[in-house]
Amino acid sequence: MPIDDIRNKLQEILSQAIESARKAGELDIQPSAPQVDVPKDASFGDFSTNVAMALAKSARRSPRDVAGIILKHFSPPDKLLASPPELVGAGFINFRISPDTWRRAIGRIIGMGRKYGSSDVGGGEKVMVEFVSANPTGPLHVGHARGAAVGDSLARILKASGWKVIKEFYLNDAGAQVDILAKTVHARWLEKQGIQVDWDKVFPDGNYYPGDYVREIAKDMPIRMGDIETFKKIKAGDFDDSERYWAVSEIREGISKDLLAFRVEFDFWFFESELYKNKIADKLKGQGDIYEKDGAKWFRVSNYQPDEEDRVIRKSSGEWTYFASDIAYHANKIERLQKWGQGTDIRLINIWGADHHGYIPRVKASLQALGLPPDKLQVLLVQMVNLVRAGEPVRMGKRTGEFVTLREVMEEVGTDAMRFTFLTRSSDSQLNFDIDTLKAKPGEDSELKMSQLREKNPVYYVQYAHARANAIFRKAALRIEDIESYNDADCSKLTLAEEIDLARKLESFPREVATAAAAAEPHRISHYLIELAGDFHRYYYLGDRNPSYRVLSEEETIRKARLAMVAAVATVIHNGLDLLGVEAPERM
Repeated sequence: MPIDDIRNKLQEILSQAIESARKAGELDIQPSAPQVDVPKDASFGDFSTNVAMALAKSARRSPRDVAGIILKHFSPPDKLLASPPELVGAGFINFRISPDTWRRAIGRIIGMGRKYGSSDVGGGEKVMVEFVSANPTGPLHVGHARGAAVGDSLARILKASGWKVIKEFYLNDAGAQVDILAKTVHARWLEKQGIQVDWDKVFPDGNYYPGDYVREIAKDMPIRMGDIETFKKIKAGDFDDSERYWAVSEIREGISKDLLAFRVEFDFWFFESELYKNKIADKLKGQGDIYEKDGAKWFRVSNYQPDEEDRVIRKSSGEWTYFASDIAYHANKIERLQKWGQGTDIRLINIWGADHHGYIPRVKASLQALGLPPDKLQVLLVQMVNLVRAGEPVRMGKRTGEFVTLREVMEEVGTDAMRFTFLTRSSDSQLNFDIDTLKAKPGEDSELKMSQLREKNPVYYVQYAHARANAIFRKAALRIEDIESYNDADCSKLTLAEEIDLARKLESFPREVATAAAAAEPHRISHYLIELAGDFHRYYYLGDRNPSYRVLSEEETIRKARLAMVAAVATVIHNGLDLLGVEAPERM
């Protein structure tokens, strides 16, 4: 029985007990739905309720008295509970579920295979996840990688939970920073033609892109022979529109290739240059949300967010602001999603850098002005990554030309280690990314012990559990796919406390996935996998201390049952890692 079904069953039985006590005249209360939760401390049982405390005031009795009356009328079905409910503390009621209830999860996992963990809780609602959206002025750096891992994994989790997902990358190809890139490309192209460029004179404020990647863009720029003299006449610090297009195209292609290697694909790439900002400004002006002041156009943010200041959308110089682009882009998102066939029943998730926190209220205000409830937009903030090498921080900055690219780190530590590490903590918390530690593996030539992996290199810790499960099957001359070898297993033979704990943990996986989707918290899956791997490693080591506890027992019925459980563990680890975009190796 799935864990949510167990919870619902307990709530139903408690409601019946409360109603029975009320009809018997033992509780003078208005019926209310009891809440049943999973205790944080496992010693308190599998489930717990504070319903007696919630009813005590209206019943004019102590919580313990109310709990005692409820328990007198509590009548669970056979084999649901391992022991009678426990009344503890001020009036909490704890429940311990029978081992058979948990063991039944193993057969269900084997039957569902790769589908285990999926659900339809999203109900087919459409959601657009916009993430990475890096300026096309250089290669992706390791900071972008965290947003890429969070966005892609969240999209996978949402899809597995019944949402219809669109993944989008917003390319800022029309801003001042792209002009600076194009000017830099032109100056590098002139140098390629043997024309000396006085950089201090051309860029007196030092505002250009010095990275070697700009030289490569300029070197490969295809200029027709007839245009060379024309291009030579363009002064350094200026540029031709074709250079802007070439530079953006080259960088976008590089970004796309890096993301594909990072196992991230987008359904759509949206270009800022495609936005019609005038159209949106005219619409907002028509409904009184735009006014002019000091020659500039302002959006009345304060109409919708009283604590926020109004913001300029078009400067007195005629230049549109980033905020204007945000308004037009979100209007475009809404229009496209509504055309997709579900009206305003849509969800937008934006994954932004933490430095964009101040933009959230004003963008939500613009959504209100456009007629969409602001709660339809959810913004996840991603903190920067503190890259560490040899115990020292690595500084990054495109404008200085000193930054570590996503590609460089990916080639050094691997995609799996990068993605999993970025997902071990909530996206809005600081993260130290230690390259040397993530490259370390346990072995004869390493000081890193298996016992340290959980904290030092958690992806290896989890992957090793999957590989270990496969190794057990290889030792038995079987494969996990050989379902006929354990499909008829009698799981009642799983009597060890560690086996029941594993079954309980496996049962909770679908709920963890659904919760991660609803809360937009993919790190919940990595935490779950680390805990499951730990439980499995500890169970495996029991056999080292006592041969009778080994999975490959000499007694056939026990061996089949344990193989079925190991197959279930491997299936859940595989499914969980897949949601994170991480591979589940069979050998390590």
